Amino acid sequence: MRFGIALALGLAVLSASGAAFAFTPMQVLKKSNDDVRQILKQAKGGPPSTEQKERIKRIVNGFLDYEELAKRSLSDQWGKLKPAQRNEFVQVFRDLIERNYVKQLRSNIEYEIQYKDEEVKGADAVVHSTVRTERKGRSAETTIDYKLTEKAGRWAVYDVITDDVSLLRNYRSQFARIIERDGYPSLLAKMKKKLSETSE
Repeated sequence: MRFGIALALGLAVLSASGAAFAFTPMQVLKKSNDDVRQILKQAKGGPPSTEQKERIKRIVNGFLDYEELAKRSLSDQWGKLKPAQRNEFVQVFRDLIERNYVKQLRSNIEYEIQYKDEEVKGADAVVHSTVRTERKGRSAETTIDYKLTEKAGRWAVYDVITDDVSLLRNYRSQFARIIERDGYPSLLAKMKKKLSETSE
């Protein structure tokens, strides 16, 4: 299974927009998966409708911590930005991630998630899972680990690791390379250009 699809599936599982911190991270993810699976079932094997994609996107947006992901991805550069610049970056970053994973959504993929275990240390947690998928008679197994942090009484995901490939590490490496070579304004310009291309 291609990384893009695996990542989309991993992000789609994050759907507990109203989940309280009283629940463990694993309990939240299990309920989340049921919610997304129900929406995809409504597509009856075809591509999700625009309305269905928007519903999944709203669910994911309530749980994925874009600001934390942006902060960790920019590393030292984050501290150099003014509040308005940070807000602008988070919004552009969020729009790019949303459009990327929504494009990868597949309602005709049968999948089963097995939650292995969770590690909770204070305000940080990791949930380990395995996803078995089948599409057109072909099966694949993917490991997906979620890194979460406690925010305002809720668990928020800031990294999704698919088959040892970290979403956060990938972004951090890409951003650092561009900033070192061309500066932060160039990074933001490239992201906005990419966003305009995906809008066409």
